[in-house]
Amino acid sequence: MLPVCKAPANRFDRLRSSKQLPKLLVLLAAGCLTTMTGGIVSPVLPEIVQQLQLDPRWAGLLVSMHALAIAICTPLFGILADRVGKLKVLIPGLALYAIFGAAGAWMQSFLPLLATRALLGAASGAVAAATIGLLGTMYEGEARSRILGYATSAMTTASILIPLVGGWVGQHHWQYSFYLYGFGLPLARSRLYC
Repeated sequence: MLPVCKAPANRFDRLRSSKQLPKLLVLLAAGCLTTMTGGIVSPVLPEIVQQLQLDPRWAGLLVSMHALAIAICTPLFGILADRVGKLKVLIPGLALYAIFGAAGAWMQSFLPLLATRALLGAASGAVAAATIGLLGTMYEGEARSRILGYATSAMTTASILIPLVGGWVGQHHWQYSFYLYGFGLPLARSRLYC
């Protein structure tokens, strides 16, 4: 379990609490992955529809399927994280996020691609539940409110930047955008949780 940090009272306490900074940065990055889930595919959707010859009426599901899976899975993974431990949900969630996200690059038809999007959403739900849970338990009082505000700001900024990055990477080939989901693996392997 991660140690709890109280709001620093003076300069010395602030320096001591900076030991949490690497863990905080990893958790903020993990939280930003949840906003990345839909933002990667949106800019390259026209290329996916064209190359895979998908019916445009159904193609929009590729962008929104993850949201349904997140809505269903986040509360379930939140309950699981409270029972078995937040790290036991977060680390596999990050690994599965990377695997299911990158797997979309190899799908050549609508249903398998839709399935990987749903599985990615489920993994994103696990990451979201565990990340917010860990951030909430690491800090107390005013520090907790400030940290959750930082998390919200980081995720909002990521939701603006990620579609730009996804479109830029996907301009070479739409499949390359899906490889950006692989950023979940280094976060899953991080030793900063210990």
